[in-house]
Amino acid sequence: MLLPRKHVPWPNSYKTAPINSLISLNSLVRVLLPAALFLGGCTSIPLSTMIKLYKMDPMDADPAQIKVAVRADDRIGIREGGVKLVVGFDAEDGSLSIDESFIVDIIRNPDFSAVLLADMQSGEAITVLGLSEQEAHRMRDVQGSVADYRSDDKEGSGSLQVIMDGVCLNGETPQGDVPVDIFLQTSAEDGFFVFARNLDLREQAEQDGTDLADWPDCSNVPPDA
Repeated sequence: MLLPRKHVPWPNSYKTAPINSLISLNSLVRVLLPAALFLGGCTSIPLSTMIKLYKMDPMDADPAQIKVAVRADDRIGIREGGVKLVVGFDAEDGSLSIDESFIVDIIRNPDFSAVLLADMQSGEAITVLGLSEQEAHRMRDVQGSVADYRSDDKEGSGSLQVIMDGVCLNGETPQGDVPVDIFLQTSAEDGFFVFARNLDLREQAEQDGTDLADWPDCSNVPPDA
């Protein structure tokens, strides 16, 4: 089940959802697996991340530097086009409403920062993704629209989400808990930070009435299927 995104007004700026929404992840991270799944309350977000998200303004970020990284059991795969960033903005006066989805492409042979490698377990793999030149251009257009709106000292509310809707299996189904960590980078200088930690894909699947064993084999899933 997909829950509605929450929007919070901020004077003359775009902000992510408030800390109480970050804890429940109702606004920040959504996972769409073979059946639609929503991140639950067991997912952990460090306090430092909540503070960073609270202060972060995606509309000031260089799209070319925005990246997402997913760390999971190496039997969990992500197909091309299977991860997206969704940026939303609603003007207080109703004059502007944005709900744009941007595909982040898998980056081949990326450099893995210390943040991504910290606490990495045996049998885990990291997938790093970034915006293509075309998608980065589209995001700049969205940023420009919001900047024009802000120039008149108007208010609005916004949201930022990471969506995974292209998860598949590499070989046999993992047993037990299947934790996934999601990292976000909005600046190459600042690097990656933990966006969500210990998302249990098995628990999420069970809550949605599905089974990991029924997920598609990565070798049989075409890109953007």
